[in-house]
Amino acid sequence: MLPASAGFLQQLRESTAVLHKQLEATPVSIALLSDTVTQQQYVDYLLKMNEVMAFYEKEILPVTAAVVPHIEQRKKQHLLLQDLNYFAIQPKHPEVVTYHPALPEKIGLAFALGYMYVIEGSTLGGRVILKHVSKYINVSENAGASFFNGYGADTGVYWKDFLQILTDAATGEAEAAAIIEGAKQAFQSIYDHFQQPI
Repeated sequence: MLPASAGFLQQLRESTAVLHKQLEATPVSIALLSDTVTQQQYVDYLLKMNEVMAFYEKEILPVTAAVVPHIEQRKKQHLLLQDLNYFAIQPKHPEVVTYHPALPEKIGLAFALGYMYVIEGSTLGGRVILKHVSKYINVSENAGASFFNGYGADTGVYWKDFLQILTDAATGEAEAAAIIEGAKQAFQSIYDHFQQPI
């Protein structure tokens, strides 16, 4: 029998699996991991994620700051801006961004942790993307790909720490359901955003 924590994580993965695959199947996501990825496709992805991270750091991270360590280190929008600057690209002005997810009026801790699960999970994937993209585009962790470098050598540790906090927060059915709902909304809203033109 699985321990309660492992059981919840399995439930979370299963509950979001379809949405996760849907996001990975967007053209902008597929292009990033293709053998024909271009610099423009790479920059398009950075521009999309810049809007996501701007929202995330303003609306989600402050809610989780009391229970998640290293909140400042988990902020990565400045890395996206650094990478865009490497390509001499200016991001959209905040007044014309298109990422405006329809979230609850008051974001609770469990919901925010669910949303954070998607972003933190993507940090793990970022390391894989960095290795792939650097074969085809002249980027490295210090030049144009600092965002995908995540937390560097600490990425795995940060992920394990976060999963422990996440499972500790799933203290009852209501909390577990709110975490799953937050993750679902994150996957869906990012998918919708990725489907929009740059």
